[in-house]
This record gives sequence, C-alpha cells and structure tokens, in this order.
Amino acid sequence: MATSQDLIKQAKSEISEITGGELQQLMKQNPQMVLVDVREKDEQEQGIVPQAHLIPRGFLELKIEDTVPERNKEVVLYCAGGVRSALAAQSLKLMGYEKVHSLIGGYTQWAREGRPTEKRAFLDTEKLDRYARHLAMPEVGEAGQIKLLNSKVFLVG
Repeated sequence: MATSQDLIKQAKSEISEITGGELQQLMKQNPQMVLVDVREKDEQEQGIVPQAHLIPRGFLELKIEDTVPERNKEVVLYCAGGVRSALAAQSLKLMGYEKVHSLIGGYTQWAREGRPTEKRAFLDTEKLDRYARHLAMPEVGEAGQIKLLNSKVFLVG
C-alpha cells in the first residue's frame, strides 16, 4: 500500500518542475502560457502570482477545461509549497495536457525570492451568500461581482 510520500515522489518523477526564475522567463517568452494557482481561497487572499487563474485543487479537474480548453497549451501550476501542484500536474497529464509544469517551492518560495506578487479583492462570506446566484453564472463569477460592486452600479428589478 502506497503512502502519501510515495504518491508525491511518483508524481514528481512523472512531471516537469520549474523554478521561479524559469517561470519568469517562460512568462516573457510565451505570453500565451497559463498560470494556475491551486491553493485554497484563504491562501490566495494572502497574495498571488500576477496573471494567475485561481482554481482551488479540489475543483481543478472540473474547471480546467473552461480555463484551458487547448491541451497543447503550456500550463504552470503552483500551490503553497509545490506538493499539491505536483499532484495536480500529474492529474492534468492524465487528462491529456501535454505541457504541464509545477512551480518548485510554490508561492512561498516565489514570494521569499522577492518575485512579483499581487493581492486581489475577494468577497467576504456575507457577500458570497448574498450574491450566490450571480457567482454561479460563468459570465459574472466572483471577479465580475467585485467589479460590479466597486462600480456602484446596481440594477433594480
């Protein structure tokens, strides 16, 4: 019977891992590449790598095709320390994604090295409940609802 460490070791042997420097170079050379943060929302609230799509690990296989329908597109995944993103990269490879990488050391290492980070606005629990119908709509989502709230334009009806 395999342990969690066995699964992690196997995943890392089957995927590509890149450093923060390699990721920055890849972002410059290939602006079409897709960066995905697989951490949970409470972790993402602490900061993210600029340009990252936010898909928590538990939803990755269900939502990745909406974000990256082309399976030959370059995808880099990151989590807090590089373990969840390695397992996620292995999963995407099984789904047929050809150019998948995991960021070594994850967001923690990225930030520790002084690389660019940003904070995004997130809805609090009350607003998540209040706007649940809007958030379920792919055209709106949390980012669209935040934009609408910040614009102070409301539709009545």
